[in-house]
Amino acid sequence: MSVYSILGIATTVLAFVAFLGIVAWAYGSGRRQAFDEAANAPFALPDETDEISGDNIKRAERPVMSAAGPSQGANCAPSGGSAAANAASVGVHK
Repeated sequence: MSVYSILGIATTVLAFVAFLGIVAWAYGSGRRQAFDEAANAPFALPDETDEISGDNIKRAERPVMSAAGPSQGANCAPSGGSAAANAASVGVHK
């Protein structure tokens, strides 16, 4: 065996042992409490407050505002649609 083969085997074994160590650390019973706390951390935050009135409003109740502009349907282009839409409507009478 050459030196490079031995180094390759040693590197592979070392990487596999490191992988097994990380898996054992992540799934160990000592980490369960820390993972549970991290999983529930976003729910522990207070609700957002409306800056103007000071009311607590959930995101689902807020009006949706978009800066994207009008919808981008097939007939929004100045030419009346895309070339693909016009080609697909060949034979269709308007």
